[in-house]
Amino acid sequence: MIRTLRFPLFLGLILSGCMKPTKPDPLADVTGFCEAWAEQACNADVVSHCSAASTNACVAKQQSFCETLVPADKYSEQGALDCLDAVGKAYEDTVLTADERDTVLHLATPCDKVLSGPGNEGDTCAVESDCDTNTGLTCVKKSPTAKGFCFVPKTVGGGLDCSADSDVCDTGFYCSSDSHCISANSAGQTCSADLPCDQSSRCLTTSGAAIGSSDGGSDSGTCQARGALGEACSTDDDCTSSICAGASSTAKGACSQNIVLSFTDPVCDELR
Repeated sequence: MIRTLRFPLFLGLILSGCMKPTKPDPLADVTGFCEAWAEQACNADVVSHCSAASTNACVAKQQSFCETLVPADKYSEQGALDCLDAVGKAYEDTVLTADERDTVLHLATPCDKVLSGPGNEGDTCAVESDCDTNTGLTCVKKSPTAKGFCFVPKTVGGGLDCSADSDVCDTGFYCSSDSHCISANSAGQTCSADLPCDQSSRCLTTSGAAIGSSDGGSDSGTCQARGALGEACSTDDDCTSSICAGASSTAKGACSQNIVLSFTDPVCDELR
């Protein structure tokens, strides 16, 4: 009886001694994720265009920046690989589209999926990361000032009822006070936080301030057309392209199709 027990025990010790130790998952926490993010961003061309002191200097700065974007308690590894792939592709040619800029600076799609909160379906929320995005939930709001709820969004077309908490109006429409998707207002029409402008215009007061802003914005205004390519601008929001290149505190820029990385561009501030 004793002999029959010794052989399995001895064999188990041999096998356990031959097994290689499991390597830790490099994306298991936000530190590892942000290190990988920085390595994706800091290719040789980015280092050169942004005049970074070295690749290591770029990686250190970008890793720190990434960690300010991703709270450790909301980090989700589930969206990490898609995000890292998007970061690498955004920076590979040192030219950023508006969508790529929003991804690498503001965790826009697909990097929004690296944030996930505790909110279950129907729970209230203020931002998307309050919800369990790993299960497809987002923070659905009828307007910027309305209370949000965690739901898998259901897109509703123009003219249709949008009263369900999960309903989201299609692009170019918003959910009105009578719970129907109607067209957003265009240039020259009145607007407010709950009465939005279409994508080609924005809501400004008579003094040119955005509604609700600290520099004189009121609760309502008029939709004013955004600038076309080449027109003068002060901020990205001034442009239909959502990119105002070359603007500074002392000079206006011009609406541009892309951001070309250079030492003077603000994007490079976090890459050197």
